[in-house]
Amino acid sequence: MRLSEKLNLVGLFMYTHSRYPDRQPESRTDKQIFVQATATWMLNRKWSVLSGVEWMRNSSTLESTYGFSRVGANFAVTYTF
Repeated sequence: MRLSEKLNLVGLFMYTHSRYPDRQPESRTDKQIFVQATATWMLNRKWSVLSGVEWMRNSSTLESTYGFSRVGANFAVTYTF
């Protein structure tokens, strides 16, 4: 989404459902949700600054081993060739 001439905002949502039926001694099913938001500020035609945040949650039928949550942030300076 273009918020201004220099500022863009991008959002991402992903859902993944995974099955591991042959896992021994018991099968496993995971559900993963991933959400990300990224903003890009154009300094000029070639250079920009990028910043974002993300959140992920993996729930599993074997929750104590494979269940987790994660939060992250990023920052970058980019150059367009």
